[in-house]
Amino acid sequence: NNNEYALLISLGFGFITLLIVGVNQLIISLFFPHFFDPDQSKIKHNYIVSIWSLLSISIFNWLYSKYILQDMIHQYSLWDFILITFAVGIIPIFVSIVIFEKKLSKANQTLAEDTNSIILQRKSGPVSDFITLQSELKSENLSLSISDLIAIKAEGNYCEIYYFKQGKFTPQLMRISLKSLEKILEVYPQFMRCHRSYLVNLKLVSKVSGSARNISLHIDNVDFSIPVSRTNEAIVTRAIRHMI
Repeated sequence: NNNEYALLISLGFGFITLLIVGVNQLIISLFFPHFFDPDQSKIKHNYIVSIWSLLSISIFNWLYSKYILQDMIHQYSLWDFILITFAVGIIPIFVSIVIFEKKLSKANQTLAEDTNSIILQRKSGPVSDFITLQSELKSENLSLSISDLIAIKAEGNYCEIYYFKQGKFTPQLMRISLKSLEKILEVYPQFMRCHRSYLVNLKLVSKVSGSARNISLHIDNVDFSIPVSRTNEAIVTRAIRHMI
């Protein structure tokens, strides 16, 4: 009867929708893996994936209607299917993205506030040891106190060393890998790889902030923040808590 046909037709549209969503996830993850990388993904990636999914669902549902169902239902144009699919799906998708982003932001802000309360209890320690960082260019090296070494950022085959020189923020580019510097500094527990491109001196962190994307570390007299990858958030904040 008509009810049975309507149910079968609806199941067909539902199956195509689920299939297209799954195939899209697979294809996008293969060709645009950074869309799903928690350390590289951005809110615009969620919107792009959502719009593409709605568009492709519209196209394949139209093909299903035109070539499989044929005379079983009233035929709509491709533009009709696009308008219907977007009208039905766009608001729930965008609302869910906004809600998800707000939840992430709130969670990261809470984590930042809890960590900041620990930072406020920190006591100043004794002056640290001196260390010499030797680059791959033998004539280039940098000697400084561990307590003055702020952070290190990977820049291809080079690293940007950020440190205080007589209390003033100073950057220096050296030809050395971040992995090599991480090995040198592993004896100092205050240094941690907080991001794929950053090593940071956690003892110098004066504040932590949180957003939907990640948490960031702030250091007094440094005019930029240091990002923490999502995969490292728990271990970094835990390490800061134990450095009172």
